[in-house]
Amino acid sequence: MKQAIEDWVNWMHGRRLSLTTVSGYVWELERLAAKHPALGAFDFRPRHLNQYLAERRLLDGVGVASSRHTVCALKSFFGYVCGAKSPARGLPYPRVPKKMQRSLSFEQLCAVLAACDTSTPKGKRDVALMCVLADTGLRASEVCRLRLADVELAGGWLKVVVKGGDEEVGIFTSYTAAQIGAWLTVRERYAKAEAVTLFVSLRSGQALTRNGLKTELLKIGARAGVRLCAHMFRRGMASITTENGGPSRLVRDQGRWHTEAMFEQYSRYARLEGLRRFLPLAGLMTP
Repeated sequence: MKQAIEDWVNWMHGRRLSLTTVSGYVWELERLAAKHPALGAFDFRPRHLNQYLAERRLLDGVGVASSRHTVCALKSFFGYVCGAKSPARGLPYPRVPKKMQRSLSFEQLCAVLAACDTSTPKGKRDVALMCVLADTGLRASEVCRLRLADVELAGGWLKVVVKGGDEEVGIFTSYTAAQIGAWLTVRERYAKAEAVTLFVSLRSGQALTRNGLKTELLKIGARAGVRLCAHMFRRGMASITTENGGPSRLVRDQGRWHTEAMFEQYSRYARLEGLRRFLPLAGLMTP
C-alpha cells in the first residue's frame, strides 16, 4: 500500500491538485491502510471500505461533508490503482444539505471599505485587497497567490492560477486600479525582495496567507458590523453585478464558473432581489 499511495500522490501532484486536498486524501488512505496492514490495494473489497466509512461516521462522529470527502479520497485512490476493478466504484456520495450562504450586499461592501484607514499602509493594502476580491470574485487562496507581475493596472485585468490549476483572467474597475496603485506606493517598504505576490504581510514581508487574510477580514468586519469572510466577496460579486444589470453569461465568466448550476447558486439572491418591488405589500409604504 505504501508504494501505491506514493505513486498516487505523485499522480495527484501532476494533476495540480491543491496541497490541502492531497494531504487530506493521503490522511484517509494511510488511516485505512493502518486498519488493514495485511491488505494490498487490490485486496480491498467494498465491505472493507463500507466498514471504514461506518467507523468514520459512528466512532469519529464526522458529518456528511467529511464523509463525502472520505468517499472522494477512496474513489480517487482505488480508481487510480485498480481502474475499472476499483472496490470504491459503487460507493455513493453522501448528499450534503444545501445551506444558505452569506453574501455581501453593496451597503455592506461600502461599510467594510469605510472601516479601513487609508492614511496608513495597512489601510491601503486592505482596501486594495477587498476591492480586488469584490470586483473579480477571486477565492481566498487565489488572491493570496496573485502575482504582482500578473496584474495589468492600465488595462484593468489580471490573471491567476485558480482552483483546479488552470490559469484564468478577470477584470476590475478603475476604482480598484486606483486602490491597487495606492497600495503599490508603499508595498516596497514591506515586501521582501523574493516576494512576488501583489499582497504581502506587513509583518513578514512574504505572501499574505489564507489564515492571515481570514484574520484581517474578521477584524475589518468587526469594525464594520459585518461577519466577514473572503467568499462573501465572491458571492457579492455575482449578486451585485447581476443586480446592476450585468449579463449573466459575462458574470459567470468573470466568476470563472464553468457550469450554469454553479453560477445559479451564487446569483439566486440577486434574482430574488429583483422581485422585491413586485411583492404584495411593496406599495403600502414609501421610503
